[in-house]
Amino acid sequence: MKVLKKLISVLLLAVLSVVACLPEISYAAGGAYVSETQIDVAVGETVSIAVGADNAAGSYSVSSSGSVMANGSDFLDNDFKAVSIYGASEGYGEVYISFDDFATYDEEDLSGSVITIYVNVYAPDGGYTGDYGKSGELPDYNYDEVTQVSDVLNLWLYDEPYSVLTDLSGVEKPKGFTETDGTFEGEKVRTLSYGSEIVLYALWNHWDGSVILRTYDPATQTFGEPATFKQGSNTYYLLKIPNGTELPEGYTKTELTLNSNKVEALQSGKEGYEDIYYIYALNDGQSGFYSYDKKEGTLQRTVELKPAQEEEQPEKAEVKKSPIFSKKIFLIALGVAAVIIIILIILLAVTRKKYKDLTEDDY
Repeated sequence: MKVLKKLISVLLLAVLSVVACLPEISYAAGGAYVSETQIDVAVGETVSIAVGADNAAGSYSVSSSGSVMANGSDFLDNDFKAVSIYGASEGYGEVYISFDDFATYDEEDLSGSVITIYVNVYAPDGGYTGDYGKSGELPDYNYDEVTQVSDVLNLWLYDEPYSVLTDLSGVEKPKGFTETDGTFEGEKVRTLSYGSEIVLYALWNHWDGSVILRTYDPATQTFGEPATFKQGSNTYYLLKIPNGTELPEGYTKTELTLNSNKVEALQSGKEGYEDIYYIYALNDGQSGFYSYDKKEGTLQRTVELKPAQEEEQPEKAEVKKSPIFSKKIFLIALGVAAVIIIILIILLAVTRKKYKDLTEDDY
């Protein structure tokens, strides 16, 4: 009996040793799993884990907290997908895989199950000079200054990791904007400004190295696209009508919606011009008025705004000439008709006289 117990113990130790060598798989229940529940990642780097379904199907979503960034959602059907986890700052974080609408093939409902992944984010050896999860050639930026001035400058936008740039060297700047000092959540950054009306922040994508320009609303703590209108290769930055602008007679100030952006506009009181608006915009470094055809959806540069009544004068002149021209035609037609009637009367009288003379001779 003792020999049998020893044999069982040896077998259990052997099985546990084999299990310990297998990749870690954490099941939510039944058929949902992730490849790892505890990982390490360096600051500024990205690692991937697998989330899968074993004889199960359904949707899942990804969220995170702490020093890591992870986001997204997808659908599984007895397969697996990769989930990217980005180390945003030194410390600890958690990633949550939520199985929102999920069930096994045996109809076991797994909806509401959550798997938590614990992440340790550490400072890499030699400082923050890694490739930040991007393959291929990287832009020539000083990552120590660009992305690691403060954890505040790192953010998650459009399901991708970005950083607010503190150095705009090499960034293509739109004409008409000047580089200025700015702040983002208390940190010093460099911005592109058009006066005080438009302030653009440069955001660097950690994955593909691209740079995008966005406005920032401190009240809602959100980034957004600047108010623009694109036509062909031109980008028009929509502006307010400058203070002190003298409105030409016949125009009224109104509000126009362009690409979900509300912009000040002028509208002529001229009849038939209800779809024409005049807006103030910046294009290729030059600002001025542009006429917008709401019906056609097109924008055209306007050299000068003329009073509405001046625009109407040519048409009024034609209207005044039109009745005179019609009256002349009427008089000529009336004269011709009168001549024709007189000729007919004369012919009728002559015919009757000849008929009468012939009748009297026969008698």
